[in-house]
Amino acid sequence: MDEFFNLGQERFWAKWSRDGVRCCSSNILQGLKEERRRRNDALANEAKLEYGADFGIQFAYKKGCKSGVCVRNSDIARRYKLLKVLEPH
Repeated sequence: MDEFFNLGQERFWAKWSRDGVRCCSSNILQGLKEERRRRNDALANEAKLEYGADFGIQFAYKKGCKSGVCVRNSDIARRYKLLKVLEPH
């Protein structure tokens, strides 16, 4: 729904149509999932480059009695976006 409201009806259907035929919802959702994966991959790579040696500190987590470092790109991207919002400019 966000995609539809952000783009508007005309641009949304221009993006999600093939040969003038609107894509079905499952194809649209699959495409959105792929776009999100690519964005997360790019953000995760950016985070790894930016934080370098401090990556293990900035992206550490604790769950129960266990601790670790984020490894999934979606988790890294989420934490990186949060760090960027909280950073003083």
